[in-house]
Amino acid sequence: MFPQLATVDYPRKVLLAAPCRSLLPLALFRAPSTSMFRPLCLAVALTAAGFLPAQGQTAITDLGTGNYLGQYQGGLYPGGVNIPPPAHRAAGHNAASMVVPRDRFGVPSTKGFIGFASISMSNANQEWAAFKRRADQDDHRNSRVVLVSGAQGGQSLDVIADPNAPYWPALDARIDAAGLSKEQVQVVWLKMADANPTTLAFPNHALNAKANAVKVLHILKSRYPNLAIAFFSSRSYGGYAAAANRSEPLSYETGFATKWLIEDQIAGSPNLNYDPLLGPVVAPLALWGPYLWTNGPIPRADGLVWLPSDLEADMVHPSAAGEAKIAHLMEVFFHSAPASTAWYGMPVSERLQFLNATDDAWVDVQHPSTNYGAEYYLLVMPGRRLAYLQFDLSNLRGQVERAELCFKTDPEVLSEPGLKVHRVDNRSWSESTLTFANAPTLQGLLRGPLPEFSPGTAVSVDVTAEVLASLGGHVSFALTGALGPLRNKLITSHEGGEPPRLILTIRPACEEPGVPYCRNTPNSSGHPGLLTVTGSTSLGRNNLTLNASQLPPGEQATFFFGFASDRQPVGDGFLCVASPLGAIGQTVVSNNLGQAKLALDFAPLGFLAGQVIYVQCTYRDRNGGLAGYNFTDGLLLTLCP
Repeated sequence: MFPQLATVDYPRKVLLAAPCRSLLPLALFRAPSTSMFRPLCLAVALTAAGFLPAQGQTAITDLGTGNYLGQYQGGLYPGGVNIPPPAHRAAGHNAASMVVPRDRFGVPSTKGFIGFASISMSNANQEWAAFKRRADQDDHRNSRVVLVSGAQGGQSLDVIADPNAPYWPALDARIDAAGLSKEQVQVVWLKMADANPTTLAFPNHALNAKANAVKVLHILKSRYPNLAIAFFSSRSYGGYAAAANRSEPLSYETGFATKWLIEDQIAGSPNLNYDPLLGPVVAPLALWGPYLWTNGPIPRADGLVWLPSDLEADMVHPSAAGEAKIAHLMEVFFHSAPASTAWYGMPVSERLQFLNATDDAWVDVQHPSTNYGAEYYLLVMPGRRLAYLQFDLSNLRGQVERAELCFKTDPEVLSEPGLKVHRVDNRSWSESTLTFANAPTLQGLLRGPLPEFSPGTAVSVDVTAEVLASLGGHVSFALTGALGPLRNKLITSHEGGEPPRLILTIRPACEEPGVPYCRNTPNSSGHPGLLTVTGSTSLGRNNLTLNASQLPPGEQATFFFGFASDRQPVGDGFLCVASPLGAIGQTVVSNNLGQAKLALDFAPLGFLAGQVIYVQCTYRDRNGGLAGYNFTDGLLLTLCP
């Protein structure tokens, strides 16, 4: 057998075996069921096949106080560490506190929204789309954060450093289509990349990339006055690509461009000033987002690998597997980073809900009797083909405050500008029978022509008014193309696994179950504890039951409440309710299924209708972490008469 080299505990243990004298033992050292983690034997197999890991490069997050090329220190932040120094960390907390729902004029409002946009090129566009599709189903995130796909194919930082680049009006158009104003955009995610570097020599190319990124930050701050934070990510591993400007060591070295930019801001560079007390504000606060580079098939300290299967055939753009890997890193980061939890994971009274299209089909004027309802894609061609979408609203409960139509463009086909979204009042059609001959008539134009969308974009269109007018029944839309190049615009259908969706922000009705927030850490059962309720939040009915699940069996559990949210590391998890805290009822014991229940009696607690309370459960976990106790997620409850 092979000796064990290392055991990595992020987020689970992975056995790394060496030396791999043959490929036969691969099956003996199979990692857990996720493509993010692979055994070292796989690296040997890929090297033998011609996929060479980068030589002399260590992920900046792992390099620490060590130096690249003998003189360039690692660590995301100064001093070889991966957390900001205290003053910059405090600036992050302050900037995050300024990211709040705002109305269209930029005035803070509980009815407003937070615009969060992606910036940069095609890889970022595809990875953001995967992240957005996950985020649109994430009931633990702030429902008033609106994610906008701003990254566009070919629009790397060296291209968009020009304030007159076509990229900027196209970005404005995407923000407008999502129903936001410039004043509501408050956070951006940028992927650091220059597609056409003027030199491949290091550190010159990284310094050039840094200079372009500074220009982009200036443009962003001038166009979006309430922009508070810019999160940067590095390029992912490029060693499988043939072109030198996409390969290694350039991809790795570009990470130093972000590191040095942030260090300049920490050092007080006026060209990156974000603090009005120190002079004119010319940039948002710059922070690292998720660091994406790892040395190909060689796991970095947290187990991340980047494999050929994570890329499309061009070995440059991420495949579906690669997109999912990056989206996972982004999801974990924005739910846990101190400068994002205050707004991304901030609980609000409204919940997020998504509805997949119940029917989607396209029709063709040249084939008026043919039904295309079972196709994997929806085709739209000017003057010839149009697509229909339908959603069932009959089971919605609560008050809809925002509705977004989101669909994904085909990842392999270029899309031209000119897509239009129409209202369809006749909702009697179905995808199994729809043809051009019996297709409903189009009514008003809702949005469009929309700007060009790159392959694999998650397109957002505000349709709040149409959904509000159709509550209790169905709502239908049609997609058409403006006159232009007679090429298909492909959109994925629900048969293709990426259904068009409605993303809804809903204020719960009295009978609603509450709004979850503040994901917690896994316990000894391997899962995080969850908190739900049954019954009603009506004080008069007084029939609410608190249900904790995924707890260790046979352990004590105590429910408690407060009047504000928080997220502080306590015990082996996070305390998500701010002090003062009040206990609810008596301590209970989880059953053999890891469930604990408590009927909440409102009478002795003195609550008032209209109050918002935050509820959580703490429980013993003797086989868990060092502290021996943990917490469920939090639940926001709005009380009614």
